[in-house]
Amino acid sequence: MAQVLQEELDPDAPQFAMEVPPPPKVPWKTVGMALLLFTMGTTLLLMGTGTFFRTGVSAATPLLVLGSICFIPGSYYTFMFIQIFRGVPGYTYLDIPSYDD
Repeated sequence: MAQVLQEELDPDAPQFAMEVPPPPKVPWKTVGMALLLFTMGTTLLLMGTGTFFRTGVSAATPLLVLGSICFIPGSYYTFMFIQIFRGVPGYTYLDIPSYDD
């Protein structure tokens, strides 16, 4: 009887083996898109600010609006990727919509 119990509680038995999930794949297209939006948004905002001080509001408004539309999501997702790469708890690739599917 003791022999049977020892075999049933063997921690090396296949039923107790835990599979470690593979590390998540880095969505490189999404990283590239976030960096592109961040760069374009920053550039357009700087151009819009310069245009505002040189010519006025009417010429700067399109650049400022487009810059804001690009900068806000670009900076958010760039921040998220930086936190994921740093390994900060609570940030995962599952939080970011991916273009790599």
